[in-house]
Amino acid sequence: MSLKKKQLSALLIFIIFIINIFYKKTIVANNITPKKTHNINIIKKNNFIYYEIKNNLLKVKLIKKINFLKKNFFISLNKKILMHLNNFENIKKFLLKTKKKYVFLKTNKKVYIFTLIKNKNIEYIKQIIIYNHSYCININFYIKNISPKNINFILKNNVFLKQNNKFILITNNKQINKKINYIKKNFFLLKNPWIALKEKYFIHIWMIKKNKNITYFKINLKKKNNFVNINVQSNLIKLNSGQIKKIKYKYYIGPKIYNTIYHINKTINNYITDYGWFTFILKPIFYLFNFINNYTNSWGYTIIIGSLIIKLLLLPIEKFQKNIFYKIQKIQNKIQQIKNSKISQKKINKKIINLYSKNNIKPIYLFLPIIVQLFIFITIYKLLYTLAELKGKSFLFWIKDLSSYDPYYVLPIIMGITSYISQTSKTNLSIKHTQINIFVSLIFTLFSLKIHSGIILFYIINNILNTIIKKHNG
Repeated sequence: MSLKKKQLSALLIFIIFIINIFYKKTIVANNITPKKTHNINIIKKNNFIYYEIKNNLLKVKLIKKINFLKKNFFISLNKKILMHLNNFENIKKFLLKTKKKYVFLKTNKKVYIFTLIKNKNIEYIKQIIIYNHSYCININFYIKNISPKNINFILKNNVFLKQNNKFILITNNKQINKKINYIKKNFFLLKNPWIALKEKYFIHIWMIKKNKNITYFKINLKKKNNFVNINVQSNLIKLNSGQIKKIKYKYYIGPKIYNTIYHINKTINNYITDYGWFTFILKPIFYLFNFINNYTNSWGYTIIIGSLIIKLLLLPIEKFQKNIFYKIQKIQNKIQQIKNSKISQKKINKKIINLYSKNNIKPIYLFLPIIVQLFIFITIYKLLYTLAELKGKSFLFWIKDLSSYDPYYVLPIIMGITSYISQTSKTNLSIKHTQINIFVSLIFTLFSLKIHSGIILFYIINNILNTIIKKHNG
């Protein structure tokens, strides 16, 4: 390898290293323009009322008993009125003025839902805020002790999630790779006030804002039919007579888009790209792809550019492998002479090992480069297969979704052709070897018919680069 190539490879490795360390500081959030405002529908079913609230990203259902129908109240408010609804007393006065216990306040950007609940000892207001263009739902509790004595209070809340696939539970800085059915214990969140359930493309995150009054949260998961019930309760909250405390929750229900979640909770992003023992190589590759996409704004072009950079980084390994094969070819005649000699197999093996040693050839050198390259390509396959950023992203004319297969099978055919050309370029092959290459290329094509277009695009670029390098090296 020439000096320039060595310098280029070293520079690219250094760039990847710097991106891996400093990338989090340079993340730019995805900008998406809202398409429409909230839409609220009321659905009657059996003895319950379902309040279905839609924004341009989410659909949330709130369930209440049938008698709440006469108590709900819809109103549009201006900013001046909303500014005063920032504490317990002001919200309570407003709700009492409306003479309703369940109130919707609607603006162009948000929907506020207030519920006033009262018993002998406490009264509290539950405030739900659903933003027009957000995967987040804020839930605030204003709790007041109305009794003459000090009391202890436990805050409880339930959320039901529809379960279509296997969820991976993330809690207390650990991933629990079990189905919800097999998770029977409760989880106490001490240092880490959040819990997440993730699947292939989507993640549900329950976040609790740190509060001096709450030292832990107890979480209980149960599966019922096609839903997962997340029951969250606090430890004992001490309330003096007349004292008011505010507790904040936040939900994120949406895709595992790194840039979006980073601005909500930086810690959780460490688990979005957590793929077990693949993680140490997968994270820098993911950061590289995401960094490129911030400039290209196209995941198709990002995959192409990323493929080129990874190939350049692998050139020293491929060069090393080629040199090892060249050394073995040079001593091939001597190896054959040793094999033809009339001595025991044990002595033959010993002489061949000594010959390898004299020529600075270790058997592991033959397989290590192949293992490294195979590991990297499997890692990239794993990354592109579960990358939520590819969901719904189009490329070229007919590729409408890089996370889905090519509907016209153009990319699989191109991959088969480029694979065959890559294997046969600049080599004098026998008819038998040519037939084998054709068969292998056909197998690759058949297996890739239902593989994600983004993955196939990566392998096509890799095949093209392999062909160019072989022709350049002669």
